[in-house]
Amino acid sequence: MALCFFGPITYGLALASCGQGVSREVEAVVLSLDGPASVTHARNSRVESIQTHSRLSVGDLIKVSGAGEARLQILPGILGSVKANSELQIEELRVDKDGNAMVNAMLMRKARLRLRQGILDAVVEKKDAAGATLIVDTPFGVVSATGECVCRITVTNQRARIVSVRGQLQLQATDHVATALDPGFFEDWPNLIGGPKAADSEVEAQEDLVEALGQERLLLLFENRARFAPRPWHRGVAKKP
Repeated sequence: MALCFFGPITYGLALASCGQGVSREVEAVVLSLDGPASVTHARNSRVESIQTHSRLSVGDLIKVSGAGEARLQILPGILGSVKANSELQIEELRVDKDGNAMVNAMLMRKARLRLRQGILDAVVEKKDAAGATLIVDTPFGVVSATGECVCRITVTNQRARIVSVRGQLQLQATDHVATALDPGFFEDWPNLIGGPKAADSEVEAQEDLVEALGQERLLLLFENRARFAPRPWHRGVAKKP
């Protein structure tokens, strides 16, 4: 009797969940690390050294010092390289998934970061049909990318420089109207005189563009290694004859 009563209810609830997106807060992962870096955890204000494979949560503040560099998988297909003397805070990490799908389950990816100072090279890959949004707040304005992109953002006490390498960026400088930044162009904040400039018009911007492309290759390499690395419970297991 109980099985006959509860069975249809359970089946009905399962059907009701079909096709519905499930929003999940996830963690970033350290793909590789060169030199010293630390994280201040938002949940308990504890400061810890970062290691490869360390997991980072919303609110955590990453600091890279000396000649260090930390490469992160911020979300699946959203990667970032944090250079030396940089401070990056994770504001939001969210993935919407099809609750029943086993393949191509991601519907939406959104990451929001705050670059307090230093250099961030960011890569957003296309992941099947999953939409991607990357937002980076700086003291001088906000950089947004929806879709595939490669960019470099540099923040100092005096300015922020945004270089678009691949994909179009949306820029919202403090107290200014929003503008678009096309690939191969850069913009400096707060100086907006003349608008975006071609990267090949300045040596520093050209170097930024080349270095960002190099970081893209490294980030994709480390992401690929992490994807195909043996799971912890599979390591060191002897094969049966």
